[in-house]
Amino acid sequence: MKFGIRTPNIKSRIKARTTGKIKRKMKKAVNPLYGKKGMGWINDPKKALYNKVYNKTTIGIPTPLPKSNHKSTNTAVVNSGISSKNKLATLLLCIFMGPLGIHRFYVLKIGTGILYLLTGGVFFIGWFKDIVSIACNRFTDGNGDFVCK
Repeated sequence: MKFGIRTPNIKSRIKARTTGKIKRKMKKAVNPLYGKKGMGWINDPKKALYNKVYNKTTIGIPTPLPKSNHKSTNTAVVNSGISSKNKLATLLLCIFMGPLGIHRFYVLKIGTGILYLLTGGVFFIGWFKDIVSIACNRFTDGNGDFVCK
């Protein structure tokens, strides 16, 4: 199992954006359940477990802007994906009171806030990860929206 920063493979990235995209469209046309959330656990639980652990124990190279979750919907309420919480306030709370988890309480992540409070920011590793993710606009609030205002 890998730990740490994922190393991007250019060949795999290009293949995933071209060949993989065509194959996914073809499979989705045949099987309407293909690509739906949670189907990996049904089709291949061993691979799904490996991917879940891999994605939780490694980090990608951060990008300056958050990913766009742009989906066309015909609803009146559109979620922008950007939190109403202040990025500067979150960053300052994280830097000065991070091991106590105060920044997590501020963004309404109560469960992990209590965990940080009891473990000293999960032994300072999670605290450091939070500082980096807030600075790179990758930190989300309790609703899953990015804290980047």
